[in-house]
Amino acid sequence: MVGVVHFWCLGDKLMWGLSLSYPLVIAFLGSILLGISSGILSCYATLRQHSLLSDTIAHASLPGICIVFLFTFTKQPLFLFFGAFLSGLLGVWLMGVVVRTTILKTDTVMGLVLALFFGFGVFLLTIIQKYPVASQAGLETYLFGSAATLLVADIYLLLVCFIVIFCSVMVFWKEFKCFIFDAQYYMSLGFSVKRTEFLLMVLMVLTIVMGLQLVGVVLISALMIAPAIVARQWTDRLSIMMIIAVSVSVLAASFGVYVSSLQPHLSTGPLIVVVVSIIAFLSLFFAPKHGQFFKLLRQKFSKKEIHDKLLLQYMFYLARTHRDYTRSHDVNTLKLVDNFPAASNLTRLAQQKLIYHDHSSYWGLTRKGYLQAKAMVETNEYM
Repeated sequence: MVGVVHFWCLGDKLMWGLSLSYPLVIAFLGSILLGISSGILSCYATLRQHSLLSDTIAHASLPGICIVFLFTFTKQPLFLFFGAFLSGLLGVWLMGVVVRTTILKTDTVMGLVLALFFGFGVFLLTIIQKYPVASQAGLETYLFGSAATLLVADIYLLLVCFIVIFCSVMVFWKEFKCFIFDAQYYMSLGFSVKRTEFLLMVLMVLTIVMGLQLVGVVLISALMIAPAIVARQWTDRLSIMMIIAVSVSVLAASFGVYVSSLQPHLSTGPLIVVVVSIIAFLSLFFAPKHGQFFKLLRQKFSKKEIHDKLLLQYMFYLARTHRDYTRSHDVNTLKLVDNFPAASNLTRLAQQKLIYHDHSSYWGLTRKGYLQAKAMVETNEYM
């Protein structure tokens, strides 16, 4: 890994038009590994309606980082990672115990656990600041993230976590998919719902702890929510949803890392959150599948289609009062059965050769229009 990075950054040469320094490539590698992992798990968290749980886990991991540092006075990635992981699992376990043994709702318990652990973590941070080694510790970067603090050792650790997450999802793909969409059916097949949910929780904690140094405790939940929101607007298939979520997550993380490297003392986490949030809001409005803009367009065209078909059927009822079903009628007579038809409705039907314009305000059915209207009436469509 180190040799590859050295070769990639050799001489700080330009690659794809960007000047990539050694620390920047390290940060890019970390953002890619985090982006893929968070994109995958965000889909499961969103579909399982556990998105806000990621925020609780992230805040619950802060005391573990501080406690490990107070015992070791070292910023070894493995030690801090282990402490954050155990602290996050403890927060999830405590939340589960309170939900099962009290009448409190899940969202209330999430807020309680989040405030308790995060408050304790901030308290420990203030204690750490009193030690002489506090300035070298740099633990405050875990609040909002800092790509510049990543080392090769961090990349190795992120790579191991990524492999564990990716392999787990691939091995248990069918089980996770069935559990997410129909837990009752999954349980009827003989699988353990509790074990599967616990495994997903472990993977979620692992992903969140991976991103603490890049995105920070406060904002890591955005990478566990927004990518899945974006992907959900574009597709209804889980596999495609994951591909989109991973792409969005990697794009936002990489962009945030690069921009933060251009300006000193610029936090990585907020930039990543801003980028992924912008993509999410744009998708909510302009995604072809479920975006509000296209949904309004579809509703508008649907209303036009319904009005056209209703008008065609009303003209059919008028035509049946005469032997010659193609005889034209004054459009004003349609007021007896409906409002005065808009000129656009008449024009669209004429363009489809379903009706014809005789003279002045007289319109009649063509043979094609008569047969189509008759078929709709016989099937009771819109009537």
